[in-house]
Amino acid sequence: MNENDALRGSMLSKLSNRPLFYDQGGLDLLQAPFVDQSLLSRRVMLSLGRAADQALLRGPYSVVDKTSLPPSGDPHDYYHPAPYFWPRKYFGRWLPAKRRDGLRVPGTRLYEPESDRYDRTRLQRLFDDTTILALAWSVTADDRYAKHAIRLVATWFVNSETRMNPHLNCAQVRPGRGRKQGSKSGVIEFKDVYFFLDAVRLLQSHSEWTKSLNQAFQGWMREYCDWLLHNRQGRAESASRNNHGTCYDLQLGSIAAFLGAKDALDPLLNGLEQRLREQFTEKGFQHLEASRTQT
Repeated sequence: MNENDALRGSMLSKLSNRPLFYDQGGLDLLQAPFVDQSLLSRRVMLSLGRAADQALLRGPYSVVDKTSLPPSGDPHDYYHPAPYFWPRKYFGRWLPAKRRDGLRVPGTRLYEPESDRYDRTRLQRLFDDTTILALAWSVTADDRYAKHAIRLVATWFVNSETRMNPHLNCAQVRPGRGRKQGSKSGVIEFKDVYFFLDAVRLLQSHSEWTKSLNQAFQGWMREYCDWLLHNRQGRAESASRNNHGTCYDLQLGSIAAFLGAKDALDPLLNGLEQRLREQFTEKGFQHLEASRTQT
C-alpha cells in the first residue's frame, strides 16, 4: 500500500459519519443559547427554523406519486423526460424528438404545476427538505424535524410500497420512435445526493434511525452505485467532458465516500486531473459550457 492509498483509507474511516460538505464546527456554534449568538448566527437560526417549519408541512415524497407512467411500466422507476427534446408527430407517426436547447418541455421545469407528472421536482424536494430538517434538528434538538426527515428517507428509499428502484433507466427519456430508455444526461438529475448524504449522516445519530433502516438505505445506495459504475448510462455519463462528467464524479464520489467504497473512489480520484484538463483551458475557460444557450 502506498502513501496515497493509506491516506485515502484513513480519510474514509474518519469521514464516514461526519458531514463532508457542511462544517460541523459551524453547526456546533449554532447550538449556543440564542442570547449568546452573534447577529449573523441569529439570522441563520431564524431562517433555518422558518424553512424547517415549512418542510414539516410537505411530503413524504414517492416516485409512485407521479401522474404519468414511465416507459418501463413500473411506477417505482424514476421518470423524467429530456427537458430540451420536444416530441414531433407527422401524419400520425412519431418522429425523433427535436432538440431546442434552453427551451424546456412543459412539466420539466422545477416546481411548476405540470411537473407533478414526473419525478424531478419530487426528488429535489426530497433532497432539500431532508437537508433543511436534519440541519435544523442538529442545532435545535427538536425531534419533529428529525422524525419527519427520517420519514422522508424511508418513504423514498426503503418502504416497499413507495421506494424508488435504484437506477435512472427512465431519466431524461427522449420522445420519438420507440424510445423507452433514458439518456446519459439523466444521471445529472441525482447529483444533489452529495449534500443529501450529509443530512443522512446527521440523522444517523437519532434513535429512530434504526439498524434495519440503515442497512436498507446503504443497500439501496450500493445497488445504485453499482448501476452508476456498470450501466451504459452511467458509463456514458462518466465520459462526458463538460459539467455532466464533473457532476458524475461528484455524485459517485459522494456515494462511495458514504459507503466507504474505496475501490470505487480510488479510480475517480486518480482521474480528477484529467477531468480538469478536459473541462478547462489553461486560462480557465470552459469551452463546452460556452456553447450552450444558458451559459
